Amino acid sequence: MFIDLNLGNLLIEKFKRQGAVFPKSVIQTLVETFAYQLKPQFDGEEDMYLALPRNDCFDDIKDPRSIGIDGGYMCLDASELKRVVFEPVVKQVLGLIREQLRGAKRCSAIFMVGGFGSSTYLLDRVKQEFGGVIKTIAAPHRPEMAVVCGAVYAGLNPRAVTSRITRRCYSTDVILPFINGVDPITLKNDRINGVMCQNRFDTLSEKDKRFKLMSASPSRIFL
Repeated sequence: MFIDLNLGNLLIEKFKRQGAVFPKSVIQTLVETFAYQLKPQFDGEEDMYLALPRNDCFDDIKDPRSIGIDGGYMCLDASELKRVVFEPVVKQVLGLIREQLRGAKRCSAIFMVGGFGSSTYLLDRVKQEFGGVIKTIAAPHRPEMAVVCGAVYAGLNPRAVTSRITRRCYSTDVILPFINGVDPITLKNDRINGVMCQNRFDTLSEKDKRFKLMSASPSRIFL
């Protein structure tokens, strides 16, 4: 999505410099053509040629060849695509992977899935960055379908996944015995069963904690 947004902004900027204003529908068509036909094959080295739809708005471009338009195609310079369109997003992805690896005790493989997971350029960059510490870095056949297929497999066989790692800290408000020096005095409340803390922040699960699925017995009970 972010790659497509960057490309759309790049095209709009190029056309504006040529005195042409394109409707959103044309820009969207160009971006979709790029996303489905060119983005997965981009390797950071070869220029890409984007097929242009038939539309009168292209006649408003003052000098088509100056922005790579010739014979119904637009040449997208590889170095410009890498710098303006791909790298800003790739750097974010690499940063997220680093963060995940810091929180993991051991990681033996990275599998690229999803729409951007089909990008040859992203796969190469991940291998460059983490190939020295991760043994296996690969993308399955049809990475854009892998997430959907995984969801179907999980639905057919729920016990295939035995544990998950929490993405956030989960907590709840509880009423517990008041602890002097720990609980704020403003939350102190005299009740029939004693002096209580009215609004205690109680953590159910910390972030990045592993927990087992299909567990029928509760780990904590509040009355």
